[in-house]
Amino acid sequence: MARDILKAKLDIIFKKLFTDDGDNELLIGLLDAILDLPQGEKIAEVQVTKNELMPDTPDGKVSRLDLNVKLQSENDKAENKYRLINVEIQLNQRSDYADRALFYWSRLFSGSLKSGDAYSELPVTISLNILGYSMFPDREKYHSVYVPKEEKCNDVLTDKFSLQFFELEKLNHRKTNLQSKKERWLRFLNAETEEELDMLETAQDKTLDKAITKLKYFSKDEQLRFDAISREKFINDQASLERSAKIAGRAEGRAEGERRKEAEILANLKAMGLSEEQIKQALGK
Repeated sequence: MARDILKAKLDIIFKKLFTDDGDNELLIGLLDAILDLPQGEKIAEVQVTKNELMPDTPDGKVSRLDLNVKLQSENDKAENKYRLINVEIQLNQRSDYADRALFYWSRLFSGSLKSGDAYSELPVTISLNILGYSMFPDREKYHSVYVPKEEKCNDVLTDKFSLQFFELEKLNHRKTNLQSKKERWLRFLNAETEEELDMLETAQDKTLDKAITKLKYFSKDEQLRFDAISREKFINDQASLERSAKIAGRAEGRAEGERRKEAEILANLKAMGLSEEQIKQALGK
């Protein structure tokens, strides 16, 4: 029988795993695995500049993980540069998510420019979006990277813009590749049973093993399990309410459209000089 664990992709658990204790080893391990840094380039240092569950609606009832990281590779340190990373987790589908990701990327990018700085000093800014659903269902690959390119000749305008999307749901339909460090860490985030974690441990990834041990330990904490269940239920309930509201809105829109169409037909029939009785017959009433 599969033994349930806390889900690392749940925002409150992700935050506790990777940032709350001030030890950045696991965060470096995750970013090193999923960022696709050039061959031989290693992360030398990360600094968490923002790590909060921020209100995502005007009433403050819905929150989102707001995790911003200042990262330096060994090459960055040598050149006195850094990169800004924004990590977002979205478990349920949102039709406006691409716009939202772009908005938070732009806010982080523009906010890094201090008074008197040259535009050339703006850092490489990367938005990492970890999704619990398939945002691009027509593609098999689970990692999509967007950069600004010229429409015809495909030239990249700048390396300072990157929106990346990791679709965890697609991992459920792929054969596991433990040779891929990126896939190992994403499967860790997506894991829901202890058996899945045991399978990942066979890859003998030292930093990932530490994350697995930590998650297993957290999973024995009854209060944390209660908090996680409550948080997940709230997220799912909110998504259900949003879907219901959209369905109701579409139904109301159709009804309004039908009312307007009937009013237009009625006005045209009256303009033609038809009697009330003739109009009723024409409308089938």
